[in-house]
Amino acid sequence: MSEIDCSGGVELKRCDTELGSPGNFADWGVLLKVKYRDATQLSVLNAQVHSGGERSVATIMYLMALQDQLSTPFRCVDEINQGMDEIFERKVFSRVVTNSCGEPDRR
Repeated sequence: MSEIDCSGGVELKRCDTELGSPGNFADWGVLLKVKYRDATQLSVLNAQVHSGGERSVATIMYLMALQDQLSTPFRCVDEINQGMDEIFERKVFSRVVTNSCGEPDRR
């Protein structure tokens, strides 16, 4: 996200449930946190707060962050640019090309 002049983060959160144990996969969720403006703080991605374009940007950046961690060689995402303005669309496209054609980051 910093490459497109934004901030982001991922948080694992245990769902409120009386049943289940800490080891139960179904009791956990992933929260995407984003920040698109300097005057704001990281906040959970939310359809009532963030535009469709902002949600698309966060989604594709999250998927690309996972790309080097997965062994699946092929991915398909259709019309991810829906709702993005021209500036975000260009930045995200550049990042997709770099992720797809560049050397994988093997940390």
